[in-house]
Amino acid sequence: MPPAQKITKEAIKEEAFRIVQMNGADALNARLLAKNLGCSTQPIFSSYPNMEALYEDVIKKAEELYNIYLAEGLRSVNALKGVGHYYISFAQEEPYLFKALFIDDSRGELHGVLDGDESYRKIIRSIEHNTGLPVEKCERLYFEYWIFTHGIATMTATGMLSFTEKQAASVLDDAYTGLWQKLSGMSEPENPYKYSN
Repeated sequence: MPPAQKITKEAIKEEAFRIVQMNGADALNARLLAKNLGCSTQPIFSSYPNMEALYEDVIKKAEELYNIYLAEGLRSVNALKGVGHYYISFAQEEPYLFKALFIDDSRGELHGVLDGDESYRKIIRSIEHNTGLPVEKCERLYFEYWIFTHGIATMTATGMLSFTEKQAASVLDDAYTGLWQKLSGMSEPENPYKYSN
């Protein structure tokens, strides 16, 4: 009789991630995970002390995927608008992962978006370059724009709002321009950046 196939920790994490990605965090439980893996719950609890520890690995994997979207946004000439666009795209394409990261997460953080990490600094430099505003006003524009963007993404992920990519880009552009005008006291940006698809 051949030996039983060993269920690896990586396989457990991958299947747990798939469950959350396809059905949401509430769907993840040891019984369903074991059924999908074709094993008992024993390999799961041999690899992880509890489901919370496994869920932490799922969240890390979700963050890795989100960081791919973030990196795409940061490549834009206007990094703030680029990141906003890809943040909404992530909410549209991965609603359950978006909810797990940015709505359901008990840590209540935006995972580096607003905490002064390198992405934040790159976005602030981009705003300075594109608007000519002083740093303090760039930070305010960033914060207020991000509240707006997070609202759209949250409504998208929860099914309250359905925008096409073009509609989302247009609304974000209006918000950006309006905030710029308010903070600069001028009617038109000297160097407006129109996000194009």
